[in-house]
Amino acid sequence: MAGIKYETIIPCLLIVFLTIALYYRVVHYGFIHYDDDIYLTENLKVQAGVTYDNIVWAFSTLHANFWHPLTWISHMIDFSIFGLSPGFHHLSNLFFHILNTVFLYVVLVAMTTKVWQSAFVASLFAIHPLHTESVVWLSERKDLLSSFFLLLSLSAYHKYTKMQSLKHYVTVFIWYLSGLMAKSMIVTLPILLLLIDYWPLGRFENCDKKTITRLFVEKIPFFLLSLIFGILSFVAQKSGGSLTEFGAIPPVQRIYNAINAYFFYIEKMFLPFDLAILYPHPLDSLNLGVIVLPLFFLAFVTVISLIGAAKHPWFFVGWFWYAITLLPVIGIIQVGPHGMADRYSYISLIGLFIMLGWSIPELLQTVRYKKAFITSITVFFILYCSANTSKQIHYWRDSITLFEHTLKVTKDNYLIHNNLGGVYAEMNLTDKAIHHFQSSLKIKYNYSDAHYNLGLVLNDAGVIDSSAHHYREAIKFDPADAKSYNGLGVALAKSGNLKEAINNFTEALKIDSAFEGAKHNLTRALEERKNNKSK
Repeated sequence: MAGIKYETIIPCLLIVFLTIALYYRVVHYGFIHYDDDIYLTENLKVQAGVTYDNIVWAFSTLHANFWHPLTWISHMIDFSIFGLSPGFHHLSNLFFHILNTVFLYVVLVAMTTKVWQSAFVASLFAIHPLHTESVVWLSERKDLLSSFFLLLSLSAYHKYTKMQSLKHYVTVFIWYLSGLMAKSMIVTLPILLLLIDYWPLGRFENCDKKTITRLFVEKIPFFLLSLIFGILSFVAQKSGGSLTEFGAIPPVQRIYNAINAYFFYIEKMFLPFDLAILYPHPLDSLNLGVIVLPLFFLAFVTVISLIGAAKHPWFFVGWFWYAITLLPVIGIIQVGPHGMADRYSYISLIGLFIMLGWSIPELLQTVRYKKAFITSITVFFILYCSANTSKQIHYWRDSITLFEHTLKVTKDNYLIHNNLGGVYAEMNLTDKAIHHFQSSLKIKYNYSDAHYNLGLVLNDAGVIDSSAHHYREAIKFDPADAKSYNGLGVALAKSGNLKEAINNFTEALKIDSAFEGAKHNLTRALEERKNNKSK
């Protein structure tokens, strides 16, 4: 903690203690039936731990529609040490969140020399309800890890600006590269570096052409790295089918949703209620009438921050930190079915916290009993956030609690109905599973996963004709889904239609030649047909 005086350690320790007190219960939580299968419970590579072959895989795969080798390796390390015990994986997530909180505090104190403001920002970062998702959802290790490297980059950059040495410059580059290899959302770091050049580092003070040119040229390698990883992320998402075609959501609806999302995170910062693991994209439910007030608010704050940039630089930097770090995930390039996500605010809210933390003392500068007011405000925010975060953490105790809460606070959430149906199916609660799969299809009939899952449950329940119908529907909406062909083959084999069953198993293997289940089913069907002929 170079540059941090002894007396500044106490606020940091108190923040760490508060964070542990809030999150300690996650050691008793399990895996979530949403992406944790892809990252952990059904990922044999990750479960095998750290080996040479698995490290090669981590650097070569686009599994989960990302290229984030350090995230994969992080999970592998956990499995090498803890095995399949979810509690310890949760503790690893909490450990990284605490590290991020400490580094944020240290970086802010080192750059600004303001202890209370830095502690205020770090405490909100540590305990805000919007950050619960990133901490408690094991699949979001990538958020925590990329943020860890981003904060290390900022710390190293601060040292570089003091010493102007190649060693420190290369260190910034290495930390940034590491962060991108955990999650590419931090591609906006070069712009953040320019923002902190303005405040608190004051490197724009001369504001002559030579100085400005030097500061921008200094960032060119970082911008190039951002461009490379931006392209790589686009390719990974497109190859995995997560990227929504522009025709599916018109540009105007993407812009409306972006405006709505920018306002949403600010609203939830102050009113963190009804948070959910997935907010369905609003699509055409948004119109100019709905977004006019959010648009006016965002424009107003932007203008105020620009006008007051010289006198209140923290307001300018905080606002554009928030606006710029959200750009990669604001929905202009739409990935997935969600319109926004709590996890996207993990780094972005730091900007808003800075605006708040530095504005409060400024606004109370002439007020009598200033320290008492500031102390009261601090205690209020800490208690308010702690109470709501504690409640939000509770919803993550298991998949059923989380998904049922999400369905209560969102509308038309076909994906969560499908996931909840999957949980009930694993528990052999067939009626509940069927109800939620059917609810998913009522919202979005062309959702092939729900058709497949409903076909699977009906097949197990012996309702073969209905099962085959839903497998066919799944194939209609996703012709490249090998598991639906295999499922249909199983249903047809049960009904005695071996010829069509064999055709479907064969089709599954054309799509995925390594599909062991389809190979086994095809072999059995061929043997059964042979035995029937011999009779």
